[in-house]
Amino acid sequence: MYFTCKADERLQSALGICEAGSQPIYWEGFPPESRPAQKVMINRLNECHIYIGIFGIEYSQPTINEYRRAKELGISRLCFVKNVKNREKLLTDFLEEIRNDVVYKPFTSSGELKVLVRAAIENSVSDLFD
Repeated sequence: MYFTCKADERLQSALGICEAGSQPIYWEGFPPESRPAQKVMINRLNECHIYIGIFGIEYSQPTINEYRRAKELGISRLCFVKNVKNREKLLTDFLEEIRNDVVYKPFTSSGELKVLVRAAIENSVSDLFD
């Protein structure tokens, strides 16, 4: 599993992934690298069966690049969008772009996100390996 988001949301997502019997891959779990972070993250996608995108107020071009790379690789993409006001235009535009690629699920709290991620992983894993 590969995903990006805020620290508490990453923690809760990682717990949901583990509870679903899968292994999360996320930045805090990586050892120090001499390569640029973006290159490391893109390369890690090659190890994944599922990409988890968790989007809130703002996101950078590297995050969008990671999503697009996951799409190119044919990796299942599970996206969760936090209910927030005043979302950054870059992210709003990106969410509009992916609307036809994925059905993303809204969430309001990290606890709710954990439950949603666990259920989505359980469904996706059974679809991947049936």
